[in-house]
Amino acid sequence: MTVDEKVDFVFFVEEGCFRAFRYIDDEEVTIGFSFQGDLDTCPFAYVNKLESSDCIEALTDSKVIKVHRRDIDALQDKTPELNILIQKLLSHYIEVLIQRNIDLRTKSAEELYRELHKRQPKEVAQIPLMYIASYLGITKERLSRIRKNFKPID
Repeated sequence: MTVDEKVDFVFFVEEGCFRAFRYIDDEEVTIGFSFQGDLDTCPFAYVNKLESSDCIEALTDSKVIKVHRRDIDALQDKTPELNILIQKLLSHYIEVLIQRNIDLRTKSAEELYRELHKRQPKEVAQIPLMYIASYLGITKERLSRIRKNFKPID
């Protein structure tokens, strides 16, 4: 997904790793990652039928299921209960964003890196350092020091 692309779809990640980012003052700022089992889109643009202000790119070989709005709408017409599921998905996404905001304010970069690594250790190892550093709001050099001293907790 690119900036200014009309967002009329969501995708389910079957395999791979994706990065969502936004340009701020001509600099790419990583806002999140998607891994196997995740749903992804630019939610604000999707809900409001707008062009995306975010970019989403595959960081590894990936496989997704892309579902277009027209198919979701047709399913909602046939199955009104689907509206409840969509509302739950949106409310879950809002809670994820709130928790991410709290985490960025209350946890150290080391703690955030540990949690990201715990969630997806194999995928995190494949993500370029500059993207993880951007996500954590730190320099690549600081992330290198964190990784040098990092010992996974099982």
